[in-house]
Amino acid sequence: MSAHKKTGARVVPPLLAMEGNKFLNWAKNLLPDFIWMCAHISEDPLKGMYAIRNTLDAIDDVLSEQGVTVHSYGCLTQFEEFPVTVRSHVLDVLEAQGIYHRAFPEGFAHALGMYPGAPGSWLIEPWLRDGLIIDPAEAEKYLANIVTTSHHGQNLVPTRVKYMFLRGMAKDGHLHIAPGLKLGDYLVRYPNDITEEERRHAEPAFRAAFLAMVENVGADTQEEVRLDWCRRFWRSNWSLYECTKPTEPSVSEGSRPDRVQVAAVLDAFRETAAALRSRFEDVALHIDPDLYAPDRYEVLTGVASRVVRLVDGAVNAPLLWSTEYGAGLLRSMIEAKILLRWLAYKDDDALYTRFKNYGRGKLKLLKLHTEEYLDSLEEVPEHLDEYLERLNREVNEDLWEEFQEINIGATFSGVSARQMAVDVGLVNDYNFVFAPASGDAHGDWTALDRYALDRCLNPLHLWHRIPDFDSRALVDPSGMEMAFAMADEVVDEYIAAIRREPLSPSEDSMI
Repeated sequence: MSAHKKTGARVVPPLLAMEGNKFLNWAKNLLPDFIWMCAHISEDPLKGMYAIRNTLDAIDDVLSEQGVTVHSYGCLTQFEEFPVTVRSHVLDVLEAQGIYHRAFPEGFAHALGMYPGAPGSWLIEPWLRDGLIIDPAEAEKYLANIVTTSHHGQNLVPTRVKYMFLRGMAKDGHLHIAPGLKLGDYLVRYPNDITEEERRHAEPAFRAAFLAMVENVGADTQEEVRLDWCRRFWRSNWSLYECTKPTEPSVSEGSRPDRVQVAAVLDAFRETAAALRSRFEDVALHIDPDLYAPDRYEVLTGVASRVVRLVDGAVNAPLLWSTEYGAGLLRSMIEAKILLRWLAYKDDDALYTRFKNYGRGKLKLLKLHTEEYLDSLEEVPEHLDEYLERLNREVNEDLWEEFQEINIGATFSGVSARQMAVDVGLVNDYNFVFAPASGDAHGDWTALDRYALDRCLNPLHLWHRIPDFDSRALVDPSGMEMAFAMADEVVDEYIAAIRREPLSPSEDSMI
């Protein structure tokens, strides 16, 4: 925590506090443009590099013979810069040299053919000319492997892709390295002729150099062309390929109710809960989540999914039907209804990202407090070590923690709840009990991500969130008839918000 900078309610990590930093998401904003190179290296990390080198060198020879000054770097948008007059000649030469089908295999043709007008589409013209019919199943299988191996920018495949990009820049004379810098030596000897110790320094250097250079290559408009293509790739995938839901585990029935009157209504409540869930799912699974920018969909869907799960829990835990034990349920539901209505009214996509960031920040804060507490112990229990490891995975799941700020906010009294705990010596109670429990009660992003949402397992959907259908871990519903009425209103609010259709006053039972 001492390395973070506090400004008002914001607690900002060092990297995020530095001015001039630009965060570039490899998977969303670069990977679709580098699919061709990722495909080769995914298939074989070493042979793929040679295949890329041989192909690009052959293409550059053709371009040079034709008097074209453009060189090839291996990204689709840069292939698109080739003059139309030389494209057919490039393909003819590659076919004549026996390079074409190894360089641009059938799977690549199926994949790129799913996106009419994609940059570099001319590369698959020989396949189409020979009568290839684009097969979505083949395209999905081909692309899913690429995304699985290449979605994290520090993995082996993207690292070697970035190296090959730098190689092209160096060959083209656009990469100049001062004498004495190890980067130049690493570029010459990578990947076979460097030690493991050198590799640990070389690969981060390649990635850093790539980030510094990738936006400075090609035409002035290429960065926007790349972003347009990346957005189209991810957003098209939702309609091109089906969501893959995790296998739903069986739900244990739990204890049998003892009271006859409870048993009499249990089946009816379960039917009502099932109908509510079905109504929610019919919308949630058929609304385009915007795979490029899914924050709005995921937050709205998470809020509503959480309420549906609360109803399921109340049905199977009769003790929670009472007002005493179920007060938290109605509070959660009315809070969800207000939140959905407010978000729909504001109609500002930035709010959904802020919602997520607020929740991420609270989770990161818990992790940092846990680290400090464990550092103060002479011997760390094994279960606390495992707990910290799990927190670390959750904190860094979507965004590296160095790019996450923490917003601790304020209370109604003007004194933070944490300060109140500090004043009475209950800081550990706050850090390890109150703060995480408050997140669950309020349904912040961490709670939605943990309990109400699951990952679509289709890599081409970039593992976006979908409603979680595993209802074994259920919490806080109450007063079933009131709960069903309130949950019904929440689903109404969700449908109106997700479709951007405001409710009429007659639909609002609370006003």
